[in-house]
Amino acid sequence: MAVFTAIAMGSAVLIAALPRRARSDVEYELSSGIYEPQRQCGRLVDADGQEAPEHPRNGLPRDTATFTGRAEDLARILAAAREATDGQRTVAVHAIDGMAGVGKTTLVVHAGHRLAKLFPDGQLFIDLYAHTAGHTPVAPSDALASLLLANGLAPQLLPATLEERAALWRGRLAGRKVLLVLDNAASYEQVLPLLPGAGQCLVLVTSRRRLAALDAVVLALDTLPAEQASSLFVRLSGRDVSEMDPIEVDQVVRLCGCLPLAVSLVAGRLRHHPTWKGADVIADLTATESRLETIRAESKAAAAAFDLSHRYLPAERQLLFRRLGLHPGADVDAYAAAALADLPLLRVQEHLELLYDEHLLEEPSRGRYRMHDLVRDYSRTLAATEEAHQRDLARERLYDYYQSTAALADQQIARDPRVASAAPANWAGTAPDVSTIHRALVWMRSEQANLFDCIRAAQKDARHRRVVGLASAAAGYLFHDGLYRPAAELHRAAISAAQAVGDQSGEAGAYYDLAPMLYCTGDTEGAAAALRRAVDMYREIGQPLGEANSLKELAFVTHVAGDSATAKPMQEEAVALYQELGQPLGEANALNYLGYTLLADDYAGAIDALTRSLGIYRQLNDRHGTADALQHLGDAWSCTGQLARAVEANEQALPIFRELGDRLRERNALLSLAYALRLLGDFQRANSVAEEALAICRDLGEWSGEVHCLTTLAALRLSTGNPQDAITMLAGPLRFYHDQQNETAYATTLDYLAQAHNALGDHAKADELWQLALQIYRRLNERLGHAEVLNNLGALNLELGDLQQAQRYHQNALQIAREIHAPIEEAHALRGLGRCALRHNEIDTSLDQLRQAQRIFEQTGAYQSKEVAIEIIDISRTNSKRRSPIGKWIRRI
Repeated sequence: MAVFTAIAMGSAVLIAALPRRARSDVEYELSSGIYEPQRQCGRLVDADGQEAPEHPRNGLPRDTATFTGRAEDLARILAAAREATDGQRTVAVHAIDGMAGVGKTTLVVHAGHRLAKLFPDGQLFIDLYAHTAGHTPVAPSDALASLLLANGLAPQLLPATLEERAALWRGRLAGRKVLLVLDNAASYEQVLPLLPGAGQCLVLVTSRRRLAALDAVVLALDTLPAEQASSLFVRLSGRDVSEMDPIEVDQVVRLCGCLPLAVSLVAGRLRHHPTWKGADVIADLTATESRLETIRAESKAAAAAFDLSHRYLPAERQLLFRRLGLHPGADVDAYAAAALADLPLLRVQEHLELLYDEHLLEEPSRGRYRMHDLVRDYSRTLAATEEAHQRDLARERLYDYYQSTAALADQQIARDPRVASAAPANWAGTAPDVSTIHRALVWMRSEQANLFDCIRAAQKDARHRRVVGLASAAAGYLFHDGLYRPAAELHRAAISAAQAVGDQSGEAGAYYDLAPMLYCTGDTEGAAAALRRAVDMYREIGQPLGEANSLKELAFVTHVAGDSATAKPMQEEAVALYQELGQPLGEANALNYLGYTLLADDYAGAIDALTRSLGIYRQLNDRHGTADALQHLGDAWSCTGQLARAVEANEQALPIFRELGDRLRERNALLSLAYALRLLGDFQRANSVAEEALAICRDLGEWSGEVHCLTTLAALRLSTGNPQDAITMLAGPLRFYHDQQNETAYATTLDYLAQAHNALGDHAKADELWQLALQIYRRLNERLGHAEVLNNLGALNLELGDLQQAQRYHQNALQIAREIHAPIEEAHALRGLGRCALRHNEIDTSLDQLRQAQRIFEQTGAYQSKEVAIEIIDISRTNSKRRSPIGKWIRRI
């Protein structure tokens, strides 16, 4: 898995790994239950995988066409909405409480659809799981993660702490009109961090408890009045009111406790039996109630209705209903239901629709079904009556389905060839199409919560090999979408599970999967240790593919830690292993990494490795790899003065990243392109490109990327003569890079800041900043930045009149630039030396050095070519006048 990012950084191309401290992570409970279309890299996509608009955003469940009663309660909510949108400064919060099945969610969802036009910036719904069997209540931090993702934030960009997420959430809602439904809340403490800060938002909270501490208007729902319950029953039964005996209807709804959920279930049963009369239903309910004495009071009426609904289902549909109670997750699609019931997919789809018609299932989004908490309890009670062997077989089929489909999806998502699992899933049933990366991501994002729930259930039941298999199958997706912290915990669990059954291959794979998650959360040493363990284990058991994968990643982490000398031979060994194994994708990835490593001090070697990598990616038709290699080649070509090629490479990479929906790498390519354009002197286009990158970062809420953009824009301000603007822009990036310990970027920012102070005449400050940058570049052996700062110090000392020191700086810069084949810095050094020679009145030497500089600038396309050409003409003219008799006479006068 590729874990680095190439970012153009002004006067030096910085190939920046994620900072040593966690830049961002996604630390949230994956089963938080928000109703929403699937997400792709922070963009919303619909059920068919097509990109959907991010705003306005309607994440409400489907409305109930047969909504009946609650007129006064609905009017209060609608009035609150009008007040919220009339410019009030305080967020309107309404807390709706009441017993299970009383219709709290139905009311707020119906109200939400009525109010959609008043809240054009979005309507969001999240289930907080206060009373959902098999789930703990959602932690506020996890709920905020789901809300931020639903609001368009890229998964990789979530802040780590509750406070940071709450602040970001309030900031994103500031000035917007949003309806927020917090369903099934457990407590005041759970809800408080989720509330918007101020403005024209309406929050509707539902809970079985009275949230007395919440500063909200309280709306307590009781069971329906008998008249409204009767109206609901008649409407849902499909009978004309004239056909119904009012006394019998009244008796039915009273046996249902006037509880809307129970009334709906019994009415549905009557609708499907046209010959039944009210008396038949009354008889069944009475008989059922006598068998349910042990059920707690608040759900007794509902349980009687469930029993009645279930008893008259066909046997196959009863089986499916029971088996749904075995599913450890919150929702299910037809494929997973078919696995549980061991039935054909088409029949299961029909059964699910009919169970929805019976009000035994809800359909929050197309093709996905879930149960009300009470229905789930009832279904699990029925499932417990089956033989243990049958229950185990059903669970194993479900796990096989998820593991097999996730493994197929992983083949499209993961960037490395995977080692074959020691315990592959035995699934021959129907599965969705995950044959493209787009379809694979849509499925994984849809099922990520269920995968985690299955892994937790397998852990609880000590199904160790299943934990290893499911974790491995999900690894590529979890990295791709930036779910680093929960993934790290998952892979640690897989390591323990593999150890419990002596699965060395599974253990090595879990260490390999754990490493990038540790690295991306700031634990570089932990990542290196995990990869060393993986390399050793794969060598011990003779699995060269796993060894190559782990060795490649270990080389990358070693390079990032500052030991390029050790990293290079490791990367070359990985390349050789892939070649021996006939694994072209692995070879291309390792060459890509090798090129990245060589960019530190061997541009020719880097270009060779990246060119070979690009060729393999193109043969494999791997568009993501192709774009990655193109962008890295663009960086290398910028460093070696091949600016036109750098522009071309980034312009080829950009449409691929856009097509793939990878906005983070799109931003990187834009910054690399802006850097090359700045060196070419096309400041206007470079500024436009950098502004486009900045807009992406701000749209995604990505501060770490935003500071890179600001640094690039500051460099452009320097190039166009606006040093004060540059100083203002660099203040934030300087603090950020210092806090994140990103030393290369920090040194680059110091360099730009020094240039700005020098342009404003503060030479002492400029010298101080350049000396600091020089120390960092020397320590990191970052030779291009080292040469740049030496040239800048040479120009400063020349301006201050210290010619000897200026010459020393430029001479050292020239030596470094020639050693690393960096022609643009070589030309800057020659230009500086030529100016020093001119001050010494060494005209011929000066012209020779300036002409060398001008030729190099011209060959690279750098804009300084014209400037140096003018200098040469002026010096030549002045020298010519000095040598002529007239010139001598003028000087004597």
